This record gives sequence, C-alpha cells and structure tokens, in this order.
Amino acid sequence: MTLLGLQERFQAELERRLDDIACALAGARDPESLMRMFHSLAGIAGTYRFHRITEISRKCEDFCVDVMSCSRGLGVEDVARLLCSVEAMREARESPELSPR
Repeated sequence: MTLLGLQERFQAELERRLDDIACALAGARDPESLMRMFHSLAGIAGTYRFHRITEISRKCEDFCVDVMSCSRGLGVEDVARLLCSVEAMREARESPELSPR
C-alpha cells in the first residue's frame, strides 16, 4: 500500500478515534485512559505525517499527565479544553505534511 493509501485509511479511522475520545470526555473522564488514547493517536498520526494532529495529541497527553500528577480528576474547564483540541484535530485531518520531519 502506498503512503497516500495509508494516509487515506488513517483519515477514515481518525473520526472513530476522535469520537471515542469525545465519548470518554463525556463519560468517566478518566485522565489515565484519555492519556493513553491521546498517546496512541499522536504516534500513529506522526507515522502518517499528520504532524499537526501529533502536536495537538501530545499536548493533550501531557495535560492528562499533569492532571494525574496533581491527583485530581478532569474538571469542566479541562474537558472543554480537551474537546476544543479534538475539534482542532478534526480540522487538521485533511492536511498531512508532504515533507518528513
């Protein structure tokens, strides 16, 4: 399969992943589970050159780690912040970078 084909497959799967994250934010709001979801998304997005999605996912992952280090759950403002990031990733899904990093 070509890189373009893999990128198209990633784009098709991305919506499900982002929906899963949004559902997790609406539900239990477990920062550890969310951290793992963001970590996984960041890695696979980078593999297929969706560097903006990787960047946003890493920031969300780091934010979840910070929340866990403070031994607290996600508050309403935290959830809103992460949901904004999910929407930013939806917007970035159409534009993989052509040059390697």
